[in-house]
Amino acid sequence: MIYQKERKIPWAKELDSFPVKNFTITTLNEKIQSRLMLSYSSEKDLQSMGIWYNAKKNQFSINHTPKENIKTKDGKLVDNYWVFNGNSNITFTMEPFLQMPERYQKFKKSLKKLLIENQKE
Repeated sequence: MIYQKERKIPWAKELDSFPVKNFTITTLNEKIQSRLMLSYSSEKDLQSMGIWYNAKKNQFSINHTPKENIKTKDGKLVDNYWVFNGNSNITFTMEPFLQMPERYQKFKKSLKKLLIENQKE
């Protein structure tokens, strides 16, 4: 398991407005899973992540793009948006590289190999 905090890797500037940030990489059944957890001070902060808030409906939404393979138990797909209740956590997974075009396949690198090479001693 790799923790971003322990590695002292700088965060992207777009995440400056989030007071609490946590990024981990783990393996499960020979698959690599990354997890990004953010806490926000204002709903407007979420816009940098492509998450929009509708105060009248008390709902958050994310654009639905099929090639991103978004999955969630917390939200529901309404037209072209994933919609989440504003009174609960927003949790979703995104797997944008499941259907990677063939011309990009040659650029793929084994994350397992990279993790082994960079494992904390």
